[in-house]
Amino acid sequence: PNGPVSDDVQRMAAMDAMEEIKRAKKFLEKKEDMVEDAKEEVVALKADATFYERQLDGVGGSAARTLEKELGLILRDVEDSQRMLRMARAERDAASRQVENLEARHWALLSEY
Repeated sequence: PNGPVSDDVQRMAAMDAMEEIKRAKKFLEKKEDMVEDAKEEVVALKADATFYERQLDGVGGSAARTLEKELGLILRDVEDSQRMLRMARAERDAASRQVENLEARHWALLSEY
């Protein structure tokens, strides 16, 4: 239909747009929290690996083999955690782009409010 859009329809569209942006920002916050959790996991595992490496310096025999095995498992966990961190960052970046896209798409409508 041609003609001006009623204020009620425009207001409802603006409210819907604001709600959509709000949901996207909340999702982005969750992804940011996931990145922080993944960072903390990597740091903790690296600290554990450093501890085992230091323990290996003064030990020999079967104790050294046990520590080497544990260290190998921890290093594998470090790699897995780093991979999870990269994935969390990629998801966070995608969520951030989604927020930016929504704000750009609804800019004209929301500039009235």
